[in-house]
Amino acid sequence: MLNIDLKNEGGNVTIVLDGMLDTNTSAEFKDRLNEIPNNATKVTVDMEKLKYTSSAGLRVILGLQNEMDKNKTELVFCNVNEVIQEVFDDTGFSDFIKVE
Repeated sequence: MLNIDLKNEGGNVTIVLDGMLDTNTSAEFKDRLNEIPNNATKVTVDMEKLKYTSSAGLRVILGLQNEMDKNKTELVFCNVNEVIQEVFDDTGFSDFIKVE
């Protein structure tokens, strides 16, 4: 199960993920990303309560990064726990995503 809270405040979008980002939940996450306006200036993904991500989740994150790059929108991942950070490091995502 994955709870997704998406807030748009004047071009700053915050997405809070709570649960598991996997094959069963990645499609819902991808669909919710369509709510990000094209003119957003910054997107912050808060991963404090994200317990796990699979390769399906990583594909959605990669797609989000590519879309934000295309739109010249800053994308930041924050409150990344040790488990998710290790996945980012092991897969090379740490080389091209911004983690704060």
